[in-house]
Amino acid sequence: DSFFERYFEDGGLATLRRDILGDMNLLKWKLLLEQCFKNYESGDFQICIPSLIMVLEGSFNYTSFFSEGHRKKFFRQHVDEAVGFQKMMWVSLRAFCDVVFMPGDPRRSTDYPNRHKIMHGLEDPAKWKKVDCLRLFQALDSTRRLK
Repeated sequence: DSFFERYFEDGGLATLRRDILGDMNLLKWKLLLEQCFKNYESGDFQICIPSLIMVLEGSFNYTSFFSEGHRKKFFRQHVDEAVGFQKMMWVSLRAFCDVVFMPGDPRRSTDYPNRHKIMHGLEDPAKWKKVDCLRLFQALDSTRRLK
């Protein structure tokens, strides 16, 4: 986690910001994404996490995330069609989304933010970390590169 944070704090965040905000496929979320970057940089990263989950979910075809079965089919198809580095990116993104979008059993603790628990008010934002926000920025960047 500390290496990941350090990478983005040593200049990687500026590149990530430029690439995400410059992507025309994310244009409808540009205002929200600008606010997420601004809040992250000011230390108010918790406010970004629900917004970034919403943008991440919306950046895919929504029906792909409507249910776990649809999501698994979506990723299986993309992993099967990809080769080389693209395949590794799809596998990595699938593993990340499997955790973020898993059913939100309030009794189950995870190391990553959980979409269902966040969006239904079942998680404590005080437990979220800066690196959680960076992971969501990075996942969003990966989705835009894989389209």
